Amino acid sequence: MSVAPSSASADGPPTSAPAAAQGEGAALCEKVAAAKAALNEELKRVVSPGGKVPPAEGKRVMTGLAAALSDLAASGDGELRDALKGLSAEASKAAGAADPVQAALSPSFDAAGQKVDKACTKP
Repeated sequence: MSVAPSSASADGPPTSAPAAAQGEGAALCEKVAAAKAALNEELKRVVSPGGKVPPAEGKRVMTGLAAALSDLAASGDGELRDALKGLSAEASKAAGAADPVQAALSPSFDAAGQKVDKACTKP
């Protein structure tokens, strides 16, 4: 899961991700993809003409993301639940940073997002 504060398109999971996951996991992965799209749309909405997201807006967006991921994790299980909890923790950590969007570009945030994407692509 990447954070795209500019006009760049969202890095979504492969189109086969929801189909590859089974049962409730597929529905949860679809919700994860929707949350990712919503995050990127919100960041595009609040980005300044200079390409920066004001820290207060970044904090609000990252706090909302952390809550959404936590809610999604509560309805999951196994590897996907754990990955969502990890990404939620990274979003919470980013929300507390001086520059939340910059913090969300960290390797640890990216790694946590990749774990979610990987969990959604498992058969």
